[in-house]
Amino acid sequence: MTGKAILLNKQIWLAVGMVTFIGAVVASGTGAFFSDTADVTGNTFAAGTLDLQLTKNEGGGSPADTKSALWNFTNMAPGGTPEESSVWLRNVGSVDGATLGVSAAFSNNVSSPSQVAIAKQMRITEMTLDGNNLLVGGAGHSFGDYQAPTNCDIEVNFGNNDFTRISQAVDAAAAGQVICVGAGNYSTTWETNGGGTGFPIRIDANNVTVASVTGPAATTVGGGFIIDNPDVILTGFTINGESTLLSETFGVYVNGAASDATISFNDLQGSDTADSRGVVTEGGSSNAIVTNVRANNWATGIFFNPSTGMTATKNTLENNNVGISNDNPNGNTVTLNNIINNTLEGAGVLLASGNTLTFEMNNIFGNGVDVAQYGSEAVVAGNNWWGDFNPSDQTNGLVTTTNFAGGPFAGRVGGADANSNGYADLDDLRLTSITGITPGLDSYTGSNDQEFVLAVQLDGPTTGNNFQGAALVDYVVEFSLNQI
Repeated sequence: MTGKAILLNKQIWLAVGMVTFIGAVVASGTGAFFSDTADVTGNTFAAGTLDLQLTKNEGGGSPADTKSALWNFTNMAPGGTPEESSVWLRNVGSVDGATLGVSAAFSNNVSSPSQVAIAKQMRITEMTLDGNNLLVGGAGHSFGDYQAPTNCDIEVNFGNNDFTRISQAVDAAAAGQVICVGAGNYSTTWETNGGGTGFPIRIDANNVTVASVTGPAATTVGGGFIIDNPDVILTGFTINGESTLLSETFGVYVNGAASDATISFNDLQGSDTADSRGVVTEGGSSNAIVTNVRANNWATGIFFNPSTGMTATKNTLENNNVGISNDNPNGNTVTLNNIINNTLEGAGVLLASGNTLTFEMNNIFGNGVDVAQYGSEAVVAGNNWWGDFNPSDQTNGLVTTTNFAGGPFAGRVGGADANSNGYADLDDLRLTSITGITPGLDSYTGSNDQEFVLAVQLDGPTTGNNFQGAALVDYVVEFSLNQI
């Protein structure tokens, strides 16, 4: 397989100036003015370049316009483990790129029926750029979808700079206000100096939004948040420090009186402290939505104490002891999450008589136990992808897994399913280009390569014997970089 880079030039005009001095004394009898000139010379006009190249390794590895056979998978079995490979993109030109695109074709430009048939069976299980999902509607977080607020009432460390500390801003906020936080590292020292109250940061007013203006990659908070009242939105931060309240160590703590909280687009990075929770809701709270959150290295990524109407959707819960816990849920929903590689359990559930939990359309595999049920009622966990076609060995207690999914919930190419087979496939990528991916690639500075990851799986339920020994030859993935 071949990757091709498209180049684009942009003119950069440099300033040109002329300094002129003119005397104002009349020369008697001549009718002329004294005059003199001074010139700016040596001005240069040149066009910059966008030059997208590919390399197999980040930060090195002979960048070139073309790389061959990076996705050269053989001996694939229907329903087998997805095969994955990646390539790193680099802009070695002098002009920053704003948007990227990905498209595909057969290298011979001939769409034979046999090639198309095989491409339709090649299910795309992962397609990411710089860690952000390029597919639409799949499971797991996608920080690339973050949209910063524009209706700021209070500005922290940017714009009008009403406050320099987040803790100062939330203490001053009135009900219904939007607090917009500029990029920066809001460490313990930063928050406690200059009049800040430090961690945990308590959001006390109703209906307050606390949001980063740049998203989690550029706005880091070194301690936890407590949500004390209803209708609070907390969005767009990396939280890599922990706080403690009532023996709970946490990134975000939702009090029992704080109904209808929304916790979104936050990167919660724990330190594996015993009993720590990325997000924890106090017993009696209701209707919280946790979405587009990545929780990593906690005792429990998300912990819903006895509660009503909680929703965890489109999160990535990985490398914790437990991905998510639900104790005595009443109408909770856990859907479209990636719950993977957690040491003890993917999901721990205490489901007793009268409790209800919707648990479906999750990718849940690689955990010590994928679902563990500790109560008296069965957890209905059909229509999840368990990493293979035998989920019966991945559960503990009363768990029903029948009618499980045939592959990962990875999303669709461009949000559409061109082949109407229920999943993204290589032929969908051939038929539908992905354009306008932001951010693009800035001119290379030694550390800003971006990794494109593609993983595929030979679809299990529909691949028959007629595909044995078939080979998809010379499938091309092409990347484009544009200045606008």
